[in-house]
Amino acid sequence: MKIRPYSPKDKSRCIQIFESNTPKYFAAHEYRLFVNWLNDYQFKEYYVVEQANKIIACGGVYLDERYNKASLSWGMVHAKYHGEGVGRKFTEFRIKKMMDKYDGHSYMMETSQHTKGFYEKLGFQTKKIIPNGFGEGLDKYYMELD
Repeated sequence: MKIRPYSPKDKSRCIQIFESNTPKYFAAHEYRLFVNWLNDYQFKEYYVVEQANKIIACGGVYLDERYNKASLSWGMVHAKYHGEGVGRKFTEFRIKKMMDKYDGHSYMMETSQHTKGFYEKLGFQTKKIIPNGFGEGLDKYYMELD
């Protein structure tokens, strides 16, 4: 497993990863938000995971100006590779990047009911739940890392 910075040539593969996780983990309307994020990558810390020369995960960190807190962003593993430990290793990498880059800030993230347990195992605690916050059937969990 190799983690490296995202580059524009990775865009189509990251979109495929997003699509492999829709509609369970992402609402269809989030597609455009994700593509816009990728188009504006140069202003953010975004990474990809390669395994056997194939991108199998992507995700990043950023400063969420709504809350003035550092956050994990658009993290996902291709559905074919769920349950293999890639997500955990990659998320631990991203948490370290977030803490290094945004030292002195509080740390948060937003996720759904489908992945909140994963993030709880990494130390995040649910602070607020918004039913259907991402779309019909996808509740938004606002979580913080102490």
